[in-house]
Amino acid sequence: MAEPEQIDLTVGDSKMNAKIFPVAKDKVRGGIIMIHGGFGLEPGVLRMAKRMSLVKYSVVAPDMYHRSDDSDQDVYARIANLSWEDAKADIEAARDYLMKECGIPADKIAVLGFCMGGALAWMSAGALDIGAAVCYYPHEVFEPFGKNGPTPIDMTADIKVPVLGHFGVEDTNPSPDDMAKMATALDANGTPYQFCEYKKAGHGFVSASPDYNRPFAATTSIDRTIGWLDINLKQGGPEVGGFMDGGDR
Repeated sequence: MAEPEQIDLTVGDSKMNAKIFPVAKDKVRGGIIMIHGGFGLEPGVLRMAKRMSLVKYSVVAPDMYHRSDDSDQDVYARIANLSWEDAKADIEAARDYLMKECGIPADKIAVLGFCMGGALAWMSAGALDIGAAVCYYPHEVFEPFGKNGPTPIDMTADIKVPVLGHFGVEDTNPSPDDMAKMATALDANGTPYQFCEYKKAGHGFVSASPDYNRPFAATTSIDRTIGWLDINLKQGGPEVGGFMDGGDR
């Protein structure tokens, strides 16, 4: 995999490192802010970012843990230390970079996230000026985000853009029941969405770690994400609500 470019984005009083996979302005189809999960910018995240850039989406993958040196902490502690206010500022900085430096309008930019990042993608869909959200196994959507933060599911009423979700049938957070509750909330809000389930897959199936990675679910979900973004960002025709079986492998 080709090495991504590295940039520093200013967020308040902090410098946020981000990996970028740019596409030439005359060829770019849209932009993606790719938000990592609890383990940070691990190889699975960067591999998907590279894949998206190959189909002409400029990608910014920010380091959401840039405010403190807490790499020795438990994953759950690192997530808990990130507030929604700080995360929102980070995502806005990445969006502004795509708009100003890559020439991509806000309605052609998607926030795509894994686990913690999946919850942040859901929240971004309700709080930020973007074009779409893609949520991979969004973690703890029924609990407050960070310290005294809002609860992601409570922000559903503010979601005005299409949402794509990828879920493992063997996952427990979010569980299949959680996925159904999220779908019900989107239905009640009239939000265009599509949820895809993957059998024999649990949490983190796109991760590079062999403990989590499920190649069929990973590759199938990435292909579906590309096709869905082509419709919802480029052509502007949102998908209707519903579920899709991800196969039996």
